[in-house]
Amino acid sequence: MTLLLLAVFFLRFDPAVITACRDGLGRAVLRWSSTDAAAVVVYAQESAISGPESPAGSTATDYWVNDGQVFSVRSLAGAVLARATARVSCVNQPVWPLALGNSWTYRVNTRQVTGVYQTWRVVRQEQIFNETWAVLSNGTTEQRWRVDRRDVAAAGGGAVDAPAGTFVNTVSYAINAFEREIGTLERGVGLVKVDKILSGGSSGGFSEGWTLVEARVGDRILKRDLYGVLLQIDPEVYNCAIPCYFVACGFAGADPPGTVKACREARVEGAELVRVVGEDGKVVWEQRVTGPTFLRLPLWEWAPAAYTVEAHGAGGVAKSPL
Repeated sequence: MTLLLLAVFFLRFDPAVITACRDGLGRAVLRWSSTDAAAVVVYAQESAISGPESPAGSTATDYWVNDGQVFSVRSLAGAVLARATARVSCVNQPVWPLALGNSWTYRVNTRQVTGVYQTWRVVRQEQIFNETWAVLSNGTTEQRWRVDRRDVAAAGGGAVDAPAGTFVNTVSYAINAFEREIGTLERGVGLVKVDKILSGGSSGGFSEGWTLVEARVGDRILKRDLYGVLLQIDPEVYNCAIPCYFVACGFAGADPPGTVKACREARVEGAELVRVVGEDGKVVWEQRVTGPTFLRLPLWEWAPAAYTVEAHGAGGVAKSPL
C-alpha cells in the first residue's frame, strides 16, 4: 500500500465577513496554514504586510481593509500558496452613535456669518414614550435625537470629504420642506455634512451649512492631523466674507460682491485664554476658551503685520506665528 501525502495550504478571514469597521474600512484577522513551506509571507494585493512567518499562524491588520481586497500567502521565493478575498460589511454600525459623552464639532456657515464653530455633545439620555432619546447640547440649546429602527442603509451617499477626514461608508438623506435639508452621515461616526436651502421667492437659496471638523466617538478622536496638541494654526487662509446666497440680500447683512475678509482657523486644547499679539506686544484680539476649541482668527480686522498667537493654560503657554 502506498501512502500519498498531499500538500495543504489555506488562508482565511476570521470571521469570514469582516464587520469591525472605522470610516468604512475593516480590520481583518487572517489565519493560514501550510504543510509544504518552511516560512511564509502574507501579502495584501502586491504589498507584503508581514515578514517571514511560521507555516501556520495568524495576524491582524488595522482599519484599512477594503471589500474585495485580495490577500495571499506566499513562499519566500514568491510562489503563491493560497489566496483569500476580503468581504467587508460595515452596515451593522449605527448611523449615528449617540452614546453618552460622544461629541461633534462643526464649521458652520449661515447667511449672517461664515466660519464659526459649534460643538454638540450627548449630555444625557431620556425615555419618551418607551423610546430612548439622546439629548445633545451645544452649551446654550438642546436637541433630542434617536436612530430610527428602520435605519437608512439603502440610501448610499458615496465618498464625502470633510476636515475631519474622508468618509466612504456614508448614507444620505433629504427633508423636503420650505427649508430643504440635505445631509450625509457616516456609519459609526454620525452627521458629517448638511446643507439647508430655502425655496421660492427672492429670499430663496442657501440658508445654512454644517461640515464636521472633529468628532469624539467612544475612544476614537477624528480630527485633522495638522492640528497640534495645544495650539495649531491652519496654514490655509479662508475668505470669511458673507456671500449673497439669494436675490434679496441687502437686508440680511451680506457683504458686497468681491469682498475679501481673510481669516484662518486655529485649534486649541488645554488652554483657557487665546491671544493675538503684535510685534510691539500689544494684544489685538483675545478670547476665553474651555476644552478643545476651534477659533476663527479675523485677519481682516488687523493691519498687515507680523502677529503671534498665544494659548495660555494651566500647563503653560503655547505660541505660534500667524
